[in-house]
Amino acid sequence: MVVNVHLFTYGSLMFPEVWSTVVKGEYERMAARLYSYKRLCVKGEAYPAAVAATVADYIDGQLYLNVGDDDLLRLDRFEGNDYEKVEAPLILAEGGVVMAQLYICRYPERLEEREWDVEWFAREGIKDFMAQYGGFSRA
Repeated sequence: MVVNVHLFTYGSLMFPEVWSTVVKGEYERMAARLYSYKRLCVKGEAYPAAVAATVADYIDGQLYLNVGDDDLLRLDRFEGNDYEKVEAPLILAEGGVVMAQLYICRYPERLEEREWDVEWFAREGIKDFMAQYGGFSRA
């Protein structure tokens, strides 16, 4: 039985040019907010990681709906062993709550105590990121 899940993205995978490098399917996406987590810089990397935080902390990101099993396997491979998948409730920008999976950091010692800058990534970081990870195979 194929079970499609919703997947919350908060870093490089929020960007269509990165997402489409990893997955084969077409998915509806929408803005969402995740509470009780924070998004921090990974030491020496252009991408972030999420870690559990206080109830007042939150991350704004993109929710992809009904992601297929094959693409979830590709995403697991892309994220690698530094991340684990958990499920959490999200608040949708258009209203409502939905459960979704997301990748969180397994090794918080690899993180800086500094928020990741989405605007910097969109402006500058994505170029280096795509040069380094853009060859990831969707096969």
